Amino acid sequence: MSRARARAGAMLLACAILSVRPSPATAALDSPYAGQAGLHLLSAGGALGVATLLQAAVAPVLRAPPSCVLQTGAQRCDPASLTALDRAFYGQSSVAWRRTSDVGRWLALGAPLLLPVVDRAAALRGPGAAAAWAAVGADVALAANVVALTDLLTDALKFSVRRPRPVNVRAATQAASAQLSVPSGHTAAAAAALSTLCVTYAQRHVGAAWRWRRGGLWALSGTLLGVTAYGRVAGGQHFASDVLAGALLGASMGSVLPAALGRRLQLTPPPALARAGLGIRGSF
Repeated sequence: MSRARARAGAMLLACAILSVRPSPATAALDSPYAGQAGLHLLSAGGALGVATLLQAAVAPVLRAPPSCVLQTGAQRCDPASLTALDRAFYGQSSVAWRRTSDVGRWLALGAPLLLPVVDRAAALRGPGAAAAWAAVGADVALAANVVALTDLLTDALKFSVRRPRPVNVRAATQAASAQLSVPSGHTAAAAAALSTLCVTYAQRHVGAAWRWRRGGLWALSGTLLGVTAYGRVAGGQHFASDVLAGALLGASMGSVLPAALGRRLQLTPPPALARAGLGIRGSF
């Protein structure tokens, strides 16, 4: 988990650099999250800080026997206690797939950094380059925030549930990391980053002319997520239900937050309600 936070911290630093806006009046106009970069940077930094403190406070007290049903006459978790889905995929331990899942997560976390740049390649070299780079920073700041919040929720669930990893079914271990199986952090982070990427792209490119590109991006993202998730199971790091839980958590965070924040809701007093109080106005 510390390595995951290091990657999220690197993304946070990158979007902080990109969010330096020399022209505040026109910056980030091409981003669904215009003017929100600072807020997302603060939120992401806070989430990473809380997650780090949570790990430092909770992980040391987890060094106890696994919280599972032990097999009679053996110091390991009973395979019979697994669900049918988990038993169907249990027993794999491929180093190659484990490394593949690491690469998949790296690619997923890097996509929200790369695509906004590629998508605005022409503008980044033109007269409005400063505003275009600020728009990139706004998109990346939102992605960093979503990934950081997902990481925090993932840690909270891991520490609350304390489900043993597959290694405890093969041979019981008291290592704290072996008791944090659900949800899968790799899968949750990848799903959050890729969902954010797709939702942001869809908000920037509306209309039938972009339908196939939007669909293609979702298809590629789903494929990368599937490879990453399967790699965690085939690598013996997680059960199948762990990666499903991680995918659901990450996809929910990466879809709901960007869709809501991209509508640019504002608390403003409409003329008819100016004397009565505040009204909510936004573009939908």
